[in-house]
Amino acid sequence: MAAGGRAGQERRDGDRGGAQGPPIPGLVIVWSGEAPTLKPLRLPSLGLILGRELLGPRTTDDRISRQHARVRWNGTSFSVTDLGSRNGTYVGGSLVSENEVTVTPPCVLRTGRTVSVLVADVRGYEDGDVTEGVDGVIGPRRAAVHEALRQVAAATDAVLLVAEPGAGVDAAVSVFHATAGGGPLVEVEGGALAGAGGIRWWVGHDGRTPEAVRAHGGTLVIHDLDALDGDGQAAVAGILGTGELRSRSGTWPVDARVVAVCGPDQVEPLRAQVTAGHFRDDLWRRLLPHRVDLPPLRACCEEIPHWVVSRTRELTPDLSIHSTMIEACLLRPWPGNIDELRHEVACATTLARQGGKRTVRAEHLDADAGMLIALQGTPTVAGSMFETARHSRSRFKVVLDLDGVRAALVAADGDLARTAIGLGVHRNRLRRFIAEHDELAPLVSGDEPYQTAMLSEGD
Repeated sequence: MAAGGRAGQERRDGDRGGAQGPPIPGLVIVWSGEAPTLKPLRLPSLGLILGRELLGPRTTDDRISRQHARVRWNGTSFSVTDLGSRNGTYVGGSLVSENEVTVTPPCVLRTGRTVSVLVADVRGYEDGDVTEGVDGVIGPRRAAVHEALRQVAAATDAVLLVAEPGAGVDAAVSVFHATAGGGPLVEVEGGALAGAGGIRWWVGHDGRTPEAVRAHGGTLVIHDLDALDGDGQAAVAGILGTGELRSRSGTWPVDARVVAVCGPDQVEPLRAQVTAGHFRDDLWRRLLPHRVDLPPLRACCEEIPHWVVSRTRELTPDLSIHSTMIEACLLRPWPGNIDELRHEVACATTLARQGGKRTVRAEHLDADAGMLIALQGTPTVAGSMFETARHSRSRFKVVLDLDGVRAALVAADGDLARTAIGLGVHRNRLRRFIAEHDELAPLVSGDEPYQTAMLSEGD
């Protein structure tokens, strides 16, 4: 909205969290027995001994030894020693066969049916818990980002949301939109606004009001900001600057907030476009000071077990989950993030059920699931992949089609939330698809008025 205030000029993400001073290495227990957990532990100077003594008498892990393995920090890396356990210690998915192995963080550790992640700084996991709600699983790191979004929403009318595909953009948009005051939520892809698409959105045609006017009093979300053409940039800059949309067809009040979304690998090319005069400097300067970075799934290890459990329970609630399944999911970089994980877990549970199994194990997960395109079929190395996955795109994308969505709505008796669960997509994305296919609207029941729009082939 044109009169919005200014937020701080710093970049906001989930790594800050108010922690000051040098990093504190530690271990985060994310799974024990047959359930997710969150237990961050700082390493004492002499190291930490994992086992039943540490987990306590209420542990449900019947495979971990009393003193199973020792973990030490040597200043730059961790050393892991198996203490003669009955069922072995697994580091990075491999059985520890020597007396001691040295690994760099982050690294996945499995002791019995307890799965942990060795991290260079444990503080980000100490202040909070993992919650599940309408927007999915939210761990401490993601919660910190959502809090940053709330601060931005309270202070300004524009935000640059930087996120990998499938990393929780819809949930973040919901947080910003609700905090800023709600109203219409209108979404569009920048790449779909060339030619006739741009005329429909910014100019209007055949006497119709431009689509962007529907964002008046609410929030306009621009996905793929780097693909927004000159006319779109001018329109968005005008909305932020004057609260109006001006075109050759007329002038309309559009007092709206703007959320611009781009990928991490698109930020520097956008800067270059601004320098070269191919992207509006005034729009970029309005967005950049309010940048919020969403963490990729692999940076939120505490969330992965919860996503696995929630997706399994949605589809096959009678199946249990083995610790090797959690270990396998933690070892993969998931370039498609949450969307990809949910899809692949659904495939794994289906495979287990069809095989007559009562437990989902690592072998039910496809070999290429969650892997980088260039590295499919190769062994996973947790540390390097956690860092490099953001530079590669996933092979995965949930594709919605008219017949499939229609069938899912009918099967769910028009319940939008149940339909979204069945299709494996966020409810906001489903709403956008329905808004572009008027024939689906009569099939929806029990949903609050959805005022969203999406102009994108194959969304």
